[in-house]
Amino acid sequence: EYGGMSMAQSAETAKFNSMPKSAILTGLVDHVLTIEEMPETLMNYGKYLSDLREGKGLDHLGEETLRQLDTICAHLRRHTGHDFRQYRRSTITRRIQRRMQIFRLDSVTQYLERLRENPDEIQQLFKDLLIGVTQFFRDPEAFDALSRDIIPKIGQSKDSGQSLRIWIAGCSTGEEVYSLAMLMHEYFHRGHLDLSVQIFATDIDEQALDMARQGRYPEKIAEYVSAERLSRFFEKDGSSYRVVKVIRDVCVFSLHNIVADPPFSRMDLISCRNLLIYMDPDLQHQVLSLFHYSLNRGGYLLLGSSEHAAGHSKYFRSVNKRHRIFQAKEIMHQIPFDLPLRGPTAPTPGQKPVFQRNPAKRFQFFEHLVRQEYGPPAVLVDKECQVQYISGQTRKYLELPSGSLNINLLQLVRPELRMALRSGIFQAMKTGKEIIQDHVQFSRDKVIQSVDVIVRPIINSQEKPEWLMVVFREQGQVATNPTESKSRRKRTNDHPRIIRELEQENKTIRDHLQPAVEELEASNQDLKTSNEELLSVNEELQSANEELQTSKEELQSINEELGTVNAQLVSKVEELDQSQADVENLFRTTDIATLFLDSKLGIKHFTPAAQRIFGFWDTDLGRPVSELAAFWVDNTLVPDIQEVLRTSLVKERERSFTKDSPIYLSRIIPFLTNEQHLEGVVLTFVDITRIRRAETQVADFSRRQNVIEVVAAFGRLALQERDLAKVMDECVRLLSSTLSVELAKVLEFLPNEESFLLRAGVGWKEGLVGHALVSADRASQAGYTLLTQEPVIVTDLSQETRFSGPSLLFDHHVVSGMSCLIRDHEGIPHGVLGVHSSAKRPFYEEDVTFLQAMANILAYAIYRKGIETQLQSIKDSLEGRVVERTDSLLRHQHRIRNLASELLLTEQRERRRISTELHDYLAQLLVVGKIKVSQLQQSGVSEEQSLIVKEVENSLDDALTYTRDLMAQISPPVLYEFGLLAALRWLAEKMGRYDLHVTVTAHPDDGSIVLPEPTGIILYQVVRELLFNVVKHAKTGEVRVDMTRDSSDVIGIEVTDRGCGFDLDSTFETIVQSPKFGLLNMQERLEGLGGKCEIYSKKGEGTRIRIKIPLFSESLMTETEAKTETASYHSGILRTDTDKPGDVIRVILADDHPIFREGLRTLLNACPDIQVLGEAENGEQAVDLVLTLFPDVVVMDINMPVMNGVEATRLIKERQSSVYVIGLSMHADQIVIKAFSEAGGDQYVSKGDSFNSFAEVIRSSQKNHSSS
Repeated sequence: EYGGMSMAQSAETAKFNSMPKSAILTGLVDHVLTIEEMPETLMNYGKYLSDLREGKGLDHLGEETLRQLDTICAHLRRHTGHDFRQYRRSTITRRIQRRMQIFRLDSVTQYLERLRENPDEIQQLFKDLLIGVTQFFRDPEAFDALSRDIIPKIGQSKDSGQSLRIWIAGCSTGEEVYSLAMLMHEYFHRGHLDLSVQIFATDIDEQALDMARQGRYPEKIAEYVSAERLSRFFEKDGSSYRVVKVIRDVCVFSLHNIVADPPFSRMDLISCRNLLIYMDPDLQHQVLSLFHYSLNRGGYLLLGSSEHAAGHSKYFRSVNKRHRIFQAKEIMHQIPFDLPLRGPTAPTPGQKPVFQRNPAKRFQFFEHLVRQEYGPPAVLVDKECQVQYISGQTRKYLELPSGSLNINLLQLVRPELRMALRSGIFQAMKTGKEIIQDHVQFSRDKVIQSVDVIVRPIINSQEKPEWLMVVFREQGQVATNPTESKSRRKRTNDHPRIIRELEQENKTIRDHLQPAVEELEASNQDLKTSNEELLSVNEELQSANEELQTSKEELQSINEELGTVNAQLVSKVEELDQSQADVENLFRTTDIATLFLDSKLGIKHFTPAAQRIFGFWDTDLGRPVSELAAFWVDNTLVPDIQEVLRTSLVKERERSFTKDSPIYLSRIIPFLTNEQHLEGVVLTFVDITRIRRAETQVADFSRRQNVIEVVAAFGRLALQERDLAKVMDECVRLLSSTLSVELAKVLEFLPNEESFLLRAGVGWKEGLVGHALVSADRASQAGYTLLTQEPVIVTDLSQETRFSGPSLLFDHHVVSGMSCLIRDHEGIPHGVLGVHSSAKRPFYEEDVTFLQAMANILAYAIYRKGIETQLQSIKDSLEGRVVERTDSLLRHQHRIRNLASELLLTEQRERRRISTELHDYLAQLLVVGKIKVSQLQQSGVSEEQSLIVKEVENSLDDALTYTRDLMAQISPPVLYEFGLLAALRWLAEKMGRYDLHVTVTAHPDDGSIVLPEPTGIILYQVVRELLFNVVKHAKTGEVRVDMTRDSSDVIGIEVTDRGCGFDLDSTFETIVQSPKFGLLNMQERLEGLGGKCEIYSKKGEGTRIRIKIPLFSESLMTETEAKTETASYHSGILRTDTDKPGDVIRVILADDHPIFREGLRTLLNACPDIQVLGEAENGEQAVDLVLTLFPDVVVMDINMPVMNGVEATRLIKERQSSVYVIGLSMHADQIVIKAFSEAGGDQYVSKGDSFNSFAEVIRSSQKNHSSS
């Protein structure tokens, strides 16, 4: 752009050729050179620029280029067909000047000479003039505006099934084309529209169009295309991306010159970005006019950011000024002037003035001509007298007619001038000369004026009048008033002058009529000629019609044949597309490198695998492989290809292109057509590196496998065999056979004697094994092995200098051998293992490894033998100690379990004792306190005292409630009074305060499940702990408790929840540190009492715990029998009071607490209508008193010794059903109330209630009882 020069290293000489190749592919590199050639080229270029600046200078060269520009453009037009004369001259000048600098030319004449002699330079200059700068979604905001505002409007204007037509002028390599295609596809997909799009993309650069049609672009497009569009609209193809077929199919790329070829039509959108900036204003005007012609009404035009159509408001209105989007105005379409558009041609000498095609220049020429030669008002008309331009003040001569606008000059001119004007126009068109109609008179504002009407034809390039210039040259006034003139003539009777004027008018009329007559005669003659021509044409048309009819029938037949052929062609094309897709998929997926070459070794096709081997680029297609350096790494490859081309015989060979590269099996196959013509070769390269390596590894593996099998067999023997001598014998035998040696030995190290004993061997003379001794110093190979602690290899014993070999070896003619230490894992040497041969032979590292492995196994066998002896002794000692400890542990375990059971029962007894203390003393005192407060209130107190008494009563209520709850938590009375099942149901009711719904079931549920008290206590405590575990950890609001008893008197309780559960496979440490430790504690307690606890749980599925315990456990029976409770009860206290009237209510009080009885008795005796007959301490006394005293009411405490209140009530009701029984208890549990009611009790009152109205309760009971 700025006249510089670029160089790139040739890809063949570059170690890393990706960057040079990318630069060369742009087409902007001026010189492709080796590294050695670059410095000289650069120095020459610098010297040229320096000389040029010192000489005529760059500016002078530019001026010279500008003067010769038309000549250079003419060369370009002749050889390329493209005319650059109306392109911006500054841009073309810079490009020409840059080409001159590349060749170091200092004059335009030299460059013109080069253009004449070298046609390739013309093509190169043509390429330089084509500026193909483009990218995907260039100026993203403009594309966003298109997608957001324009494309939806175009789509809304279309009906279902219609197609949108888009023209992209100057498309270059197609990035903008595919960008618009993606936008259209997204719009159709987003709106689920039944529309299609057809995009016409044009350019004059054939190479760029070829690249655009392929739709293949480098990986760097990921910088401009979003990841979503990249994955949706592109497919990876080696090191490049290719536009998917569905997008390519809607784009048609065509070679088209926008200023020379006919335009497209009926377009909805035209995109011409950054092309108009290289044209001069005249050509821009023509192109924009052409775009307006090509667009549908309301169609849109998209220009580049540096371009604008504001100066052409006749054609376009601005829709988005920022992003250069315009809309075609709805004006009458006119075919653009001179299609195809051509630049102006320079007039030849002597040629008459000719109008240029540009309207603005045409009008400027006309204005100049009129002002220069005439100056008066004038009008420019065409051959049809249509006004094209008006100059000066013509209102004296022209008038606008009424009705629709008509711009015909003959209709606009005054009637008096019309005849003269018509005559002048006719004569000027006929003769081609200027016609002057002088002294034509007309009346304006009651004044007669005279004017000369001048008609001058303007000749075009074909010497024919195309335009007419009409000039009105004013001659002044003739008379002031026509009426006065006539009257004057009448007064003067100037007959001669009148006759002259009339003759002059008559002559003028004849002069005007003569052209009209001639025009009419000429028209008649033309009409006659035309009539004859029409008759002749009619006959020709009739003949042509008959021929056309015949041709139509032939065309119909041909059309049917073409339809059939077209159907076959469509089928073939589909098959070809499918085959092409199959081939492309095969190329992309196969791991076999395949290369197709033509007969000249040019590259036709290659697979991605071949691209990885040879580093091909897409631009290498068509390039001979003999020019690629990669094909000469193996200097036999190209000759082999040439040989196959000569012989047509398949050739196979293994090849490796670098030292560390894979090994390939190459096959060169002749490429034959269906007619068996040789058109090239096919090369395949199969990577057989793994196969060759595998073959080598198999051979090594086979040898090693044999050694491993020997070692493994010996290892098994060493593990199984207890006889160490047999192990040693087998060791030397295996060494001899595996290593193919005559002698093998095991030497045992004797530390005390500083020598080795030959313990086992093969090939030694008889009597030596077990007796022969070898020194343990440098006088023997074994001694040297012991000293160095490393394996020793001897190639030739006679040449050995490290030690002085023992006589044992020389006596057996040993030449070669090796030895290694036998030492255990602690490094203690037990001896030396060695092999020897009487022939000279090498021993390798693998042989040493094998020998050492055998020595290690032998050392293990020796070590194991010693350990086995020690272990046997230790085993015997440990077995006796284990038996003793096991007996002791069993005894301790039994004692611990008994202690745990005792502790549990002791805890429950203590709980019950504390609960009893609270019930018998604290609760009774609180109740008596309430009674005393009631008495105090009845005795009458002041209002102030009444408030204090009320506060005391409330405090007593709170204390009594807390005491009742505390008793239930420490030891629930319902457990001892009604058994385990009732206690569990009471517990289920209490768990409601923790938002836990507990369902309790029993099988059977008939009250037959009666448990010993200790068993019930343990099971109650276990279930209670399980329910609280559910509240804390299970994360559920429901739990089920099922109680069963089987035929073998085993009580079973199952607690089930659907909570979160836990993992039973947790380690003991994890369990101990978690709440699950309580479950283990329960298991231990139940197992200590003869029962068991089974836990089933899984995360997310809840927990089920099953408890089983014998009804009569030995430990529990022992505890029950040992438990003795003594209770002494006083005989019933019987009191009678004869001071009461005869209609009093007789009452018996039954309660085991004297304090409560005393307080209640005092309260009731204060009532005149109530008499306390007697008091009882337990249920039995209450029954006896009822049968003796026949009371009206019995106030019965529920919890009493010997016989509780529920049982006593049942007996009283059976024997004296008329007695009204009022139940009293510290507890207000529904279970107690229900049991009392089922026993026949009439009314239940809690001791926690107020006693102020207790007397009323007794009185109302009698009333209710009497009425019933």
